[in-house]
This record gives sequence, C-alpha cells and structure tokens, in this order.
Amino acid sequence: MKKQPLLAVLSALTLSGCTASVASSVTPISVSLTGARELTHEEKAVIMESLSESIRDPEKAKYLWAPFPAKAPANGQTNYCAAVNAKSPHAPYNGLQPYLVKVQVKNGQIVSSVVGAIAGGNDKRIVRNLCAKSGLNPDDAV
Repeated sequence: MKKQPLLAVLSALTLSGCTASVASSVTPISVSLTGARELTHEEKAVIMESLSESIRDPEKAKYLWAPFPAKAPANGQTNYCAAVNAKSPHAPYNGLQPYLVKVQVKNGQIVSSVVGAIAGGNDKRIVRNLCAKSGLNPDDAV
C-alpha cells in the first residue's frame, strides 16, 4: 500500500517536469493553447483607421494590441478590445484609453472596424465593463 502513494508522487513529479520543459520551449504558450493570434499589419491598419476619428494626432498614438480571440467567427462580426495611448478630443481622457470596436471578419481576417467605445480618465472602467461582457479584456493589450 505504501508504494502506491510514492508511485503517484513520482509520476506527478515526472509529468510536471515534462510540462515545464514543454512550456519553456514554446513561445508564447498562452497564445498557442488558447488559439488566439496576433493581428496582421493590415488588420491593425483597419482598426487604427476607425479609431483615428476618436483621437487627436492619430499619427502620434501608441497602440497596444491584444490577441485576436480564438472564438471569433471566420466570417461575420465580433468585438475586439485593446488600448491606445493618445490625445483625446476631451483633455481629461488624454493618455491610455481602452477601446472596443466591432469588426467585420471575412475568411478569418478583419476587413472593417467601427468604434463602439473609447474612453480614458475615470471612464476607462466603462469600456472595460463593455469588453468584459464579450469576454474580452483591453488590459491584455501589450
């Protein structure tokens, strides 16, 4: 009877060692496990164009991009959330502004985008809450 718990512990240690070696050799592990992916340059340009109407000096903006969700449809509409560090038409909102956009996806690629919400200052929480309703988090943006 005493051999079985010892065998279980040794098995767990062996398996955890395998997991650690696999995880350290895969970059980034979270993206490959979730199926989420980075946006292409063209997809980023589509989103930046739609956001350019909502920020001042869009050419100086610094965009932070979140992975595109694996659950997104190959064709149809879905939401996307990330953040932009930019000037706002409303001075209290200058700086980091989370945003939510509705994107049109065709053959797995974002082809158009419409701003649903963008806010800085104390109203960041509003956008975060809207994103959360879609299972998204603009704070995942890097």
